[in-house]
Amino acid sequence: MWSFNVQPLRTRATMLSGILVVTLAVVHADFRDCRAESARPSKSALEAKIVAALDEPTEVDFAEQPLSDVIEYIKQRHKIEVQFDEKALADAGCATDTPITRSIKGVSLESALDLVLSEIDLTWIIHDEVLFITSKAQADEIIETRVYPVRDLVTPPGKGFTDDSDFDALVEVLTEAAASKESTPDPRSIHVFRPAGVLVITRPVVVHRRIEKLLKELRRAMADGGA
Repeated sequence: MWSFNVQPLRTRATMLSGILVVTLAVVHADFRDCRAESARPSKSALEAKIVAALDEPTEVDFAEQPLSDVIEYIKQRHKIEVQFDEKALADAGCATDTPITRSIKGVSLESALDLVLSEIDLTWIIHDEVLFITSKAQADEIIETRVYPVRDLVTPPGKGFTDDSDFDALVEVLTEAAASKESTPDPRSIHVFRPAGVLVITRPVVVHRRIEKLLKELRRAMADGGA
């Protein structure tokens, strides 16, 4: 009769079972981490939320209230993150307890911010996923490169986009808009990437605000013209 020792088989089965348990645990942890990562807002999503909030109607009614209270009210009302550039404010001689007296109704949040902050020589930008309150001088120093899809603006109605689509007129208009008060228009700050139908623009963040507003107005004009 044949006989054999089953102990090595049992030992091997135990080892394989342990490896399987560890592997499943690692897979589960990776899946959990991936699911958590996908649930986190991306940078573009956070900034898109701020952009959407800027178009929302708002109202402010303050009498000799600290600037920090005004901003806290805006944060709570529009559910966006707002931060102060305290160093830039200090350099500009403005504090977060600067008293604000202003009553505004029936305007967008963007307009309300412009009206409130311009009185104390401050401005706002979208930077690092927050609405950033800073000095005008500092805002001019923050340079960003952004990509703007513009196929719809360089393609005539009824025609498809091609590599030969005419970007020149749009680049000329945006070059003028991208010029700061202290400089002449610089066409080198705008680059055309034809295969993707986009413009790559490197300018101060405050200039990007003007560009985005102009592109929105151009799209509205094209929509009205095609109606």
